[in-house]
Amino acid sequence: MEETDSSHKLYTVLKLWLILIVLSATYIIVVPKRVNSTNQQSSIIAKDISSTQPLSYSIVPPGEPSIITPIKAEAPVIQTVAVQVLPPVIVNPPKPTPPPQDPQALKLVRYLKSQGSPIATYNLAELLINTSNASGIDYKLIVAIAGTESGFCRVNYMGYNCFGYLNSVHYSSFDSAIRNLIPLISQNYIRKFGTNFKAFAAAYGYQDVAAGAKNLATYYYSQN
Repeated sequence: MEETDSSHKLYTVLKLWLILIVLSATYIIVVPKRVNSTNQQSSIIAKDISSTQPLSYSIVPPGEPSIITPIKAEAPVIQTVAVQVLPPVIVNPPKPTPPPQDPQALKLVRYLKSQGSPIATYNLAELLINTSNASGIDYKLIVAIAGTESGFCRVNYMGYNCFGYLNSVHYSSFDSAIRNLIPLISQNYIRKFGTNFKAFAAAYGYQDVAAGAKNLATYYYSQN
């Protein structure tokens, strides 16, 4: 009976000793994990707080008390950017479209060019036609006179007089001669004789009336 009691006591002591060993091992394993878990939570809290403005925070190294220390944030740096103001761009207005050219003047220019005339320009051809129209005559008669008298202004009388009109005036340009002589020739000769070239040649003072009349008719009808 005494032997049984001794065995039972020894069994109880061994059981208690094993329980103490297991509890000691559990404490060694669990406590570090809890410490690590606490440090990780402190790190997460410090990280969340550091993302707010205007304060940031630092974390105390592990092993020391987990105290979150606020650090005053630096003032933001404001950069000044220089902006160059360019002058306004002035767009040139479109050039006005020139008026259409007179087909009649263009036709006369082609004819005068075929005769080698120095007045074979659009401006002078247009001036000759407009001055003739204003004088109430056919401009082709004036062109025929210029062809007979000066070879279409190649050989002129007293400067730029293409028409052989004897008024003792020295014109300084074809433009001036056309403006002044066409009204005079129209009034004194063409309105009286028209296309009666023989009568015109006689009145205009041709030495060879027949040849003069023939040339006038040739140059007149060749323009059609």
